[in-house]
Amino acid sequence: LQRDQFLPLKVIRDELDSPRPELRRPRAPTLRAEEGEVDLAELCRRAEVEPDFVRRLEEYDVVAPRIAGGERFYRDSDAEIAVACARIARHGLDARHLRAFRTAAGRQSALLEQLVSTGLHSRDPERRRAAISELEGLATVATELAQLLLLRDLKEAADR
Repeated sequence: LQRDQFLPLKVIRDELDSPRPELRRPRAPTLRAEEGEVDLAELCRRAEVEPDFVRRLEEYDVVAPRIAGGERFYRDSDAEIAVACARIARHGLDARHLRAFRTAAGRQSALLEQLVSTGLHSRDPERRRAAISELEGLATVATELAQLLLLRDLKEAADR
């Protein structure tokens, strides 16, 4: 983790000491899988954060609840996002700073969506499935590219 993800030893130690191993291994993302939902209390438990932190994540559009009957429900992916945000927040970043990640992801998403938009809006189920599959592949490559660019920039900063 230190070599591959450049995590500080303290963060690695905290992750290893975590009583819930599901926090250490996020599920593989997919566009086709049905997502479960959790309520605010469960999201806070998973991410080990206070409701106020989650509300700030909502305010900056980092997580997006579905509101039903006055209660907030979050997709499992939002819970994973909250866990990641909590890990970064431990280093001193507030929810408003995490908005930069949301903005960057939104731009990447819009760019990739344009590449397969015809297939995504097709009435032909097979063409739509092919477009979703292509979009998943593009997302994987875009994620790798973003990580490589980030690491290159951080290496340059470390070498100064």
